Amino acid sequence: MGKIKLLDKYTINKIAAGEVVERPSSVVKELVENSIDAGSTAITVEIKDGGKKYIRVTDNGSGIDKDDVEIAFKRHATSKIEKDEDLLEVKSLGFRGEALASIAAVSMLEMITKTREDFIGAKVNINGGEMSGLTEVGAPDGTTITIQNLFYNTPARLEFLKAVSTEGAAIGTIMEKLSMAHPEISFKFINNGKVNLYTEGTNDLKTVIYNVYGKDVASKLIPVDYNDGRYEIKGYIAKPEISKANRKYENLFINGRFINSYIVNKAVEDALKTRIMVNKFPVFCLHLNISSKDVDVNVHPTKMEVRFSGETNIYDLFYSVIKDLITEEVLIPKAKLPVDDNITLKAKSEENKTLEKTFAPEAFEVKNNFETKKDSFVLEKREDAPRQKSVNLFEKPKPSVQQVVKEIVSDYEESKVQADFKVIGQVLGTYWIVEHDDKVFFVDQHAAHEKVLYEKIMNQYENDAVRSQMLVVPIVVDLSIDDENILKENIKELCELGYQIEDFGDRSYILRSVPIMAGMPSDSDFFMEILADLGDKTSGANLERKIAKVAVTACRAAIKANDKISTYESERMIKDLFKLDNPYTCPHGRPIIVSMDEKDLEKMFKRIV
Repeated sequence: MGKIKLLDKYTINKIAAGEVVERPSSVVKELVENSIDAGSTAITVEIKDGGKKYIRVTDNGSGIDKDDVEIAFKRHATSKIEKDEDLLEVKSLGFRGEALASIAAVSMLEMITKTREDFIGAKVNINGGEMSGLTEVGAPDGTTITIQNLFYNTPARLEFLKAVSTEGAAIGTIMEKLSMAHPEISFKFINNGKVNLYTEGTNDLKTVIYNVYGKDVASKLIPVDYNDGRYEIKGYIAKPEISKANRKYENLFINGRFINSYIVNKAVEDALKTRIMVNKFPVFCLHLNISSKDVDVNVHPTKMEVRFSGETNIYDLFYSVIKDLITEEVLIPKAKLPVDDNITLKAKSEENKTLEKTFAPEAFEVKNNFETKKDSFVLEKREDAPRQKSVNLFEKPKPSVQQVVKEIVSDYEESKVQADFKVIGQVLGTYWIVEHDDKVFFVDQHAAHEKVLYEKIMNQYENDAVRSQMLVVPIVVDLSIDDENILKENIKELCELGYQIEDFGDRSYILRSVPIMAGMPSDSDFFMEILADLGDKTSGANLERKIAKVAVTACRAAIKANDKISTYESERMIKDLFKLDNPYTCPHGRPIIVSMDEKDLEKMFKRIV
């Protein structure tokens, strides 16, 4: 008897679901794209428990005719294409006809839909691919699809899902991308009863960027407007001072579809080289409108990648457009003025004030992994909580480099064995010449200070001795959905680093106290860099590794090349450097010390052969 058999339709649909439905955010993406294709002007997405238990997508689009409802859930059923030639000119976001069938195969689904021509709507329920029948029901124009218990019948898939907060943040990111892709549509995203994102649908992309990324980014945008008849590029790129620690703020949309394009990202990054710091990435939201004949969107099941007919042309296009734009732009950043706390507080509604929760270092312990009702932070007061180690100071002028070095080196204990070295002098304002026994060392002052500062921060953390300062003028930061999720997941680490944070509503947070880095209170840029580092998945979940990444970020406060410090201060810094187990490389892996012995010198001067 033969061993090859045809699979039944339910198994086929489950396999297809693996290609299209990877996680709850995949469901949201497919359903919202269908709503966009249906001509909707308002789309609401509501989730609970990260979308694992509940997803509802409601739109005011064209709806589905009741005679088409049942066939809509069959594989490869679509209204977008009819023949293979249509694949070459796909203009809709969805077109394969797999999404509804795949989602219905691995969930409990209910759909209510009504066209503008019908007087009454249609309702259908499908559990694990089994349709229970079609009934008539009163409904507004448009479609509402409710998904419950995703992957309930594929437990192996369910186990691969991440934490509720992580899955919810992934959906939030998808909604951000979709709202920037279609500023003409009003989007609302509700997560566990809280509105996380709302756009008005006025076709104003800059306003949408403000809603997604906040005031700091939106206030420093450069408009992009290019059209040569074949390619049209519109949108915004942020000034280089708004560069980020990763690529998640790089947004490209091709014909209204969000796309990951290495070619375009590389072109924009290359155009901004020398203007953005090393290991920093630009912020942009660019729309490329192009003939569907010049781009193939049918190269990946999730339609997140495309193939251009002329990839070199695309690179050259984006490189030249951004390069020319940045060259013409005046990029002198404005000074950040302190904000009066009373004015800031008045700007927030009384409703938001009632939502404030205080996160004080060491005074609370974290409960329930923050996965609670309304995404609130549940913090329980410790009976034995020590008083916060903060320095309540008034504002003071920025200390000199000398004061910074003294503050750093004075905290270290004297070593039992002091190295017998002598500082000879400094060359090129950067490298200190040190003599020890029969060797000469060249010490990079920036790398050396980085290393000392890094070890100090790690030592303070390990010994629960982090210093922080209460701010006379608190700092207000606006976060994206993703950054807010990172904050929630890492609130314990942030508290232990010396932050006191209050929820201010609408994804705004107040920093009441901040850690002292190199003798000065850290600023909002440093806080955002910490969030970016903590959100870097390559660092893993290990607490020590997370704190190490934060310490590396703090090392940017180290003295730089050509900063003037005295010989005495350099001796103290080098002494502390030599106390370390590894004084040879900085936290980034660069060498701190280069040595040259007596024989090397003699060879250079031909005293020996």
